[in-house]
Amino acid sequence: IEEMENIPAYVRKKIPIEQKKHSEDQEVSRYRLTDEGSDGEGGPKLRSDNSYLHDNVD
Repeated sequence: IEEMENIPAYVRKKIPIEQKKHSEDQEVSRYRLTDEGSDGEGGPKLRSDNSYLHDNVD
């Protein structure tokens, strides 16, 4: 039992795991959540125009 506890299940079952560097991940959300209804009208909104993200990099 101790031997099985020391070996991960994916190794015992011979399941290949793709090793990917986290620095290569480029998924960035283009959406932002705003509270446009500060006066009680509307409520939170999901908008696709995130002013902090630009396609043209200097």
